[in-house]
Amino acid sequence: MDHRFKRQLITQHVYPKGRNGMPEFNPAGKYMVKLFVNGLWRRVVIDDLLPVGETGKLLCTYSVTGDIGQSLMEKAFLKVMGGYDFPGSNASTDLHVLTGWIPEHVFVQDQAFDAERTWTRMHDGLEQGSVLLTIATGEMGSDVAASLGLVPSHAYAVLDAREVCGHQLLRVKNPWNSLRWTGAFSHADQISWTPDLMRALDYDPKTEHDDQGIFWIDFASVCHRFDAIHLNWNPRVFAHQASVHFSWNMDMGPRQALHDFSANPQYTLVAEHGTAEVWILLSKHLLKTEENVDFIALHVYDNTNGRRVYEPRAALHIGEYVNTQHVLVQLTARQGEQYTLVVAQREKTKPLHFTLRALSSTPVRLVQAPVPTYCEDVTGQWGSASAGGNTASPRYMDNPQFQITIPPNAPLTSGIITLETAHKHPVNIRVFRGGFLVTRVLEINTVATSGKYRSQFCTCELEALEPGSSYTVVVSTFEPFMFSRFKLRIGLGSLFTVAPIAREGAGMRMRELHGKWMPGSECVGGPDQSYHKCPRFLVRTECETRVLARLQTPHAKSLPLVNVSVYEFDDAVLGTLCASSGSYTNSPQGVATRQSTIGRTGCEFLVVASAWDHDVDASFVLYFYSEHTVEVTPLFY
Repeated sequence: MDHRFKRQLITQHVYPKGRNGMPEFNPAGKYMVKLFVNGLWRRVVIDDLLPVGETGKLLCTYSVTGDIGQSLMEKAFLKVMGGYDFPGSNASTDLHVLTGWIPEHVFVQDQAFDAERTWTRMHDGLEQGSVLLTIATGEMGSDVAASLGLVPSHAYAVLDAREVCGHQLLRVKNPWNSLRWTGAFSHADQISWTPDLMRALDYDPKTEHDDQGIFWIDFASVCHRFDAIHLNWNPRVFAHQASVHFSWNMDMGPRQALHDFSANPQYTLVAEHGTAEVWILLSKHLLKTEENVDFIALHVYDNTNGRRVYEPRAALHIGEYVNTQHVLVQLTARQGEQYTLVVAQREKTKPLHFTLRALSSTPVRLVQAPVPTYCEDVTGQWGSASAGGNTASPRYMDNPQFQITIPPNAPLTSGIITLETAHKHPVNIRVFRGGFLVTRVLEINTVATSGKYRSQFCTCELEALEPGSSYTVVVSTFEPFMFSRFKLRIGLGSLFTVAPIAREGAGMRMRELHGKWMPGSECVGGPDQSYHKCPRFLVRTECETRVLARLQTPHAKSLPLVNVSVYEFDDAVLGTLCASSGSYTNSPQGVATRQSTIGRTGCEFLVVASAWDHDVDASFVLYFYSEHTVEVTPLFY
């Protein structure tokens, strides 16, 4: 590339230099090489001592002309990489270190591989001098490799790309300076080389007797016989760049963030002036030479307003998890659109460090995605008494509930609630107005919800929470009796307080009573107000006590409209109404009275369970709570 485009790519980074700008011999044997390592240009100082074998032969890269430049570049590179026992990587990763040019890997055998588009990019890039190209073979049998003149798992430099006489051809060099391709368009091919083609390429296979590892090969054969194409793009093609360096420590989020992105490193990307082509390069820092077992990915989300993404969902780009040092995403960014970039790992095994670069034709901004200013973690569990199931369950109100209160002097605020469980249960968050115990699910009172029940992790976004207001957060599993511990994290833009809400009847004695309405006989309430025909329960108490009654129909095929009321009862006559559930309602959670105080010495009370319709055929459960011991007896009509 230095010779072809009359500019220095590699040699410009070797010091000392002469007046002509080229590296020159240093009698002191000290040299400095500039390498692009872990997102920055770094100075690597070396001497001119090179490894040799017992026979005095150099055991490194060298030039037969006596130029030690190649040997010095290799020594500096391997000093950074850990030594001459470096296990190797791939050509674009190595060229990124040597030149700072953007690495891109194209896997030929991938289903998404577009041969025509790849050829056009390779051809145009080489013609413009904006790309360095290498192609790499994969594993292949020794007999097959020998018959084709190829080396298994080996990288070749691409010197030229030409489209002539209807053929797409590459001029390729084996860095071993020997062993060349023997297939189509090789020196051994007696069929493909027409006079017009030889004239166009100034090439005659009959004169190619000296094997220097240089050969022509058609692109179709590359796609058939090679595994990967490695490209390095000149970053100066892009007028604007932005970069950040960051660490991902072990204490940041779960070991496997398959459902939970809340602790993943995330950044907001904005193209500020017009629609632009933006390339985003995620580079994992190399700290020591070892096998790369870290599978990383970069996901791009739109329609986020640049906010953090807390769980995997539909994305503009879902990155593939790969154990390479670099991940490149090419994006057409719309003006003013705020994108969220999410860095991900398949499984964390150690702290990792990264550089994230955005390169664009127009000004681009790259900043850390905002996190809530105030956060509070709450832990709890679903147990036998608190795993109430979803909103269709009669026991939904038994789920853990929490009150969030926004101070009166706080601004209008937004935020996020995340719920993580120890077991892979489907879970949900629902937020209601009021800040009191939710005993019945009404959509009109619902402020926000996490949506469909999701396995093990879910999130609920909160918008425009009003100062001086309170809200109730209910966390639930899809089915009742799904037991698990959980962690609830609440993050808001303003100060807030959070506190658990006591269950219905907390601290009170509870009696569970069963009954049944029979069509036309014991289900008459509603317009007839024939309470003497409804199921009734006599309550006797020796002192004043607070009471509460809840009526449910958990086994009804169709939920009936029901009511439960508590009356004073004197000489078989209904007296003053003490408490009522109000309008007849058919909620899965049933109906309940408010807590009321009843009781005078010798006074009796009647609990009436009534249905609106005459033809109801359903059983019911009455839960009667009292502060002190009471006697409850069913009455029969």
